[in-house]
Amino acid sequence: EKLAHANAWWRETAQRILVERRDAAVLPAIRAVALKAATAHGRVHALWTLHAMNALSSSNLAAAIRDTHPTVQNNALRAMAELRTAPPSNVVAAAIKQLKDTSERTRLEALLALSQWTPDKDAISAVHKLFSDLKDSKDMWARSAMLGVARRAPTNFIRASFASDKSDNY
Repeated sequence: EKLAHANAWWRETAQRILVERRDAAVLPAIRAVALKAATAHGRVHALWTLHAMNALSSSNLAAAIRDTHPTVQNNALRAMAELRTAPPSNVVAAAIKQLKDTSERTRLEALLALSQWTPDKDAISAVHKLFSDLKDSKDMWARSAMLGVARRAPTNFIRASFASDKSDNY
C-alpha cells in the first residue's frame, strides 16, 4: 500500500524496507500493486521492488511494458534490459510492440532493451522495418540503438535487408 503512496518518501522507504527484508510472503501484494495501483508511480515502485527482490515474473514485466502510462512502459523496458537472462517470448513480443509507439523515448527504451540479447526472427523483422522507416530521421539515438540490436545478429539483418522489397534503399 505504501508503494503507491502520494508522498515519494513513503514509496521509497517502503521499497527499501521490502528489498532489505526480502520477505517472500509479501510478493503477491507487491505483484498486485504492480498491476493495479491507481497511480503510475505506484506501479513503477512495485515493478522495481520486484526486480530488486529477483521476483519479477515475465507476466508482470509484460503487463508493465503494455501499461497505458509511458512512465511505466519505459521503466519496464529498462527493467527488461537489466534481466540476467534472456526474457521469454511474451516479454520480447511486448517490447517489439513498443517499437511502433509514437513516443521517441519509448521506442528508444524498447530498442535498448532488445539490444541486450540475440534477437529472434520477429525482433529482427520489427527492427529492420523500423530502420527503413527511420533511416532519414534526425533521431540519431534510435538509429544507434537499432545498430545495437543489429550487432547481435548481423548476418540475419543483412539477409533481411536483401529480402526486403526496399532493399535498394540501403
